[in-house]
Amino acid sequence: MFKQLVTPNLNITYTGGWCEKGVENAFGTNGIYSSAMVAADNNILHAENPPNGLYVPIYIDEPNGPRDDNDKTEGDVAISCPDGSVAACAQGGVHIGMFKYPSLQAYIDDYTKYNGEVIYRGWGEYVGKIKIVEEEIMIDKNQVYYHALGIYGDTWSDDTIASSGLVGTDYFQTTETMLDYANKNGIAYWQYKQAHEKQVADLTKQLSDEQVKDSGLAQNVSDLNLKLNDAQTQIKALQTALDSKTGGVLITATKPITEPKTAPQSIKSIKPTLIQRIIYFLKGGK
Repeated sequence: MFKQLVTPNLNITYTGGWCEKGVENAFGTNGIYSSAMVAADNNILHAENPPNGLYVPIYIDEPNGPRDDNDKTEGDVAISCPDGSVAACAQGGVHIGMFKYPSLQAYIDDYTKYNGEVIYRGWGEYVGKIKIVEEEIMIDKNQVYYHALGIYGDTWSDDTIASSGLVGTDYFQTTETMLDYANKNGIAYWQYKQAHEKQVADLTKQLSDEQVKDSGLAQNVSDLNLKLNDAQTQIKALQTALDSKTGGVLITATKPITEPKTAPQSIKSIKPTLIQRIIYFLKGGK
């Protein structure tokens, strides 16, 4: 199903034989194509009969008719009207107002009578570079449902869909219509959009915070590993120093050592008896 975008003025002044120019002028343009067949080749054509209720250009080829400088047939173009009649630049000379045929068949029959064979090429969506009709995609119940989910932010019941009046309307106008309906009957689209954007922002921040935490944890682990390596190196050095004094043989102190009740703050993590023994032997104790 198509809708009219541009309505022609059929009361133009035309010259017989200049059909493409006449049709272009009727739709408010001029000098785009040199002939009807060149225009047809650059149009979106539909081979079936023109739709009722619309003004659209219709094209016929005339194999025995006039030809252009490239030996291409020029053909003819006219305008199919909403009531099924055809407006054409059919009369010789200069005229005000396009000539009317009662039907497409009457138009084809007349041109066949004067020019021999006529081939109907179809009707087009454009005149010159102007799009004069546009296809309507009528929305159904399911499409209304999913539009509501995406725009209104919630599903609609069958009763709500029915009362919205959207079923059977133009698909391309549904979004605007639904926004109006949503504004009048509940949460507006901008509110839903705002809430959605806030949710996205919150999740993004949460993810960023977790990544920072992970990065900090990794740094902490790295620092602890360095400290552990340093501690292990110091223990090896102490062990080497101890071995140099004892020849690698564990020696027990000959003098009793009184353990302090509280170890110094810097060495709380090591048993006092071990430290005292190490100090004792490093000082030359036997």
